[in-house]
Amino acid sequence: MVELGKTLVLLALVGVLLLAGCTGIEGIGSSGSGAYDSGAKSVMPARSGANYESSYAPSPAAGSGVVQSQQLIKTASAQVEVPAGTLQERYAKFKNIILAEGGQITSADYSESDTTKGYNIAAKIPPAKFEELSQQLQTIGTVKEMSSSAEDVSQQYVDVQTRISNLQAQRAELLKLYERNGTLEDALAVENEINRVQTEIEMYQNQKLNMDRQIAMSSIYVRMYEQSPLVDRTVLEPLGQVANIFLGALGVAIIVIAGVLGFGIPVAIVLGILYVIYRKLRPKKGNAGKK
Repeated sequence: MVELGKTLVLLALVGVLLLAGCTGIEGIGSSGSGAYDSGAKSVMPARSGANYESSYAPSPAAGSGVVQSQQLIKTASAQVEVPAGTLQERYAKFKNIILAEGGQITSADYSESDTTKGYNIAAKIPPAKFEELSQQLQTIGTVKEMSSSAEDVSQQYVDVQTRISNLQAQRAELLKLYERNGTLEDALAVENEINRVQTEIEMYQNQKLNMDRQIAMSSIYVRMYEQSPLVDRTVLEPLGQVANIFLGALGVAIIVIAGVLGFGIPVAIVLGILYVIYRKLRPKKGNAGKK
């Protein structure tokens, strides 16, 4: 009887896996995650009478609520020149527009060059306000460049939802199988399969969540800048040459003076000492006449 029970459990497990293959689970490897977390924490509680399906079974809408509507990820980029001296004012205005439309500024990096200074801005706005972007930017400054794109991810979105639904159905069947009487070895095998399926469910749920965020808020990248005053280099270059000549001459003079002082001071000291000795040794004129 034990061997018969074990055989029935194994046959049931094989049937569940075959059912999963027929419903498209075999396509999981093509999504870029062929490796599973072998060290994942077990999601199984004790087997004694617990209702596992209440925790892991799919909700009624999981299999029937697959979204068929068009799903778009919209992105835009633009370069906007503002009048000189108005950069900070125009940046503040742009920021207020984004916030008023229900969006947010995700980053704003300031930079300067010889000819321009400005902000590289990344922002998010609701898709409904996306089409108004060009008009809003024209109130900020002169739009030099602008491009936009809309990626249709409807099929990918439905595929992810379908895989989640199929995996949840597979998990529910495995949980039923786990509840049946069998050996400890059979129970561990089913538990490992349940953990693997749960890991894939979470992976696809994260993928769907990321798509939901990109669909819900469109991305905008704006380079807002103003022209910096140009410097006439034809004037600066001769001035630089004159400055270099002056500094060079000054350096030579300092070296000469230092050399002269370095040599002249000891000589002057020696001459002074010799002069004092000479004055001491030279006979006075009055004494010479008396003799």
